[in-house]
Amino acid sequence: MRGVIISPPIQCAAEGFVCKNHTIDPSLLRLWLLFWDRLDYPANRVIRLEANLPELEQAGILTRTLVNFGSGTPSPFLDAARLTFNMKETEDPGAWSIAQGTGTLEFAGEMKDHGRGLIFTLAN
Repeated sequence: MRGVIISPPIQCAAEGFVCKNHTIDPSLLRLWLLFWDRLDYPANRVIRLEANLPELEQAGILTRTLVNFGSGTPSPFLDAARLTFNMKETEDPGAWSIAQGTGTLEFAGEMKDHGRGLIFTLAN
């Protein structure tokens, strides 16, 4: 089973983030459910947006992974998605993706490399 980490429409940049809306786009939700079996809408202690999708949670399709990180981060939604992806990838390698683009997480500036997707620099 394959899964996708979802988010409301948020534009992330190195200097911060802009939350365009606090709800998940219903058309994107239908698209995700067409191509993926599981959805994860990360929550954190800094900012928590409600999913308001009790049917999907009760059916076991939607989970809310709680991730913890420092409150000084400029993009808590990006960090939540990245940390959730890392946890899910460890549990089930190759089965998870992060939803990106218009209507969900958008990456701006140096966080985006046109034509190649998102690039992370991992540091130990």
